[in-house]
Amino acid sequence: MLDASKARTSNNGELRPEAFFEGIRLKTNTTQLGASEVATIIGISMPESHPDERLQCAQYILGLLTSRYPSRPATEYITADVLISAAARGQYDTVSLLCGINGTAVANYYGITSLHAAAYEGHLHIYEVLFPLYGNRISGVTAIFSPLHAACWRHYHDVMHFLITQGADVNAVASLSHTAEKRNVMSQLFPNISFMDSVTPLDIVLNNKLAAPVKVASSTIMLILADAKPTGHEVGLAAQWLHHDLLFGALAAGVELSPQALRLALRNAGQAATPQDLYDVVTLLLQSGAEFQGGEVALAIGLQNQPLADLLLKYHAPLQGGEVTGAIRAQDRHLVDLPSTEIRCAIVERRHY
Repeated sequence: MLDASKARTSNNGELRPEAFFEGIRLKTNTTQLGASEVATIIGISMPESHPDERLQCAQYILGLLTSRYPSRPATEYITADVLISAAARGQYDTVSLLCGINGTAVANYYGITSLHAAAYEGHLHIYEVLFPLYGNRISGVTAIFSPLHAACWRHYHDVMHFLITQGADVNAVASLSHTAEKRNVMSQLFPNISFMDSVTPLDIVLNNKLAAPVKVASSTIMLILADAKPTGHEVGLAAQWLHHDLLFGALAAGVELSPQALRLALRNAGQAATPQDLYDVVTLLLQSGAEFQGGEVALAIGLQNQPLADLLLKYHAPLQGGEVTGAIRAQDRHLVDLPSTEIRCAIVERRHY
């Protein structure tokens, strides 16, 4: 492999592609470059240089190949893999150049296109070049998975939005049942996605345990609003993360409340940015018919959250055998110092026993 880093700068720090070009010229004189090597060369061509120099380098490479092998059309070298390499690095001008010479290279042997690469790396600007090339084929699932699956894994919301507005199928199911060889290659190209089979874009979003909850929630909302079929886990996640908009969207999409949703929200109160966020989520859960399992008021008192305890009592939260008194004592305070709700809870409980 050619090492572009050895020819990047001169003594005064300026980029000098000439030495790199000379290395390519010598390379073409000693061996016949195949498409995969062309992809590698174009992909690493002056990666830290100005876009104009990268474009100049790609043009130089293609010129060398044309002069070296005049009987072979340049389209033989500009394959899907070459486009994938340039798209993955976000090289807009290079992708434009390559597409202008060969606009028919769609998918490689593994069903991957440059759309997949651009989506996986979050290069929205590349789609300005690629979308006219692929047209409505953007919505289909290839032999592996769709570009939307790739964008969803890393939660590139701008790319996701573009794909959805251009007709991408939000309920497309990826099929990864391939040979061991193909699966191995896919695991190198798209780590973490390659092992998932029969998954939709929403499955991809919810299966990414490495992503921040706020990103997962935003991606989930976007897909649900685009009519993605819910998995059934959305309400539980919204309650756990105390994410009001995700909870609202999931309920509106018909996801059923789980019996544990209310207690899940209360037990994860520490994840709320503000007490109001917790209050809003609990309110929506109660308005949607969330079930009481007992102990909710005690949890609110333990959080020293008087408005929340008032809210639970308003919806007739049950008070069970000593739970409120125990919660009050756990605060290690005197009755005279307790907020009005706690006094009222204690009084109500004493009336029951």
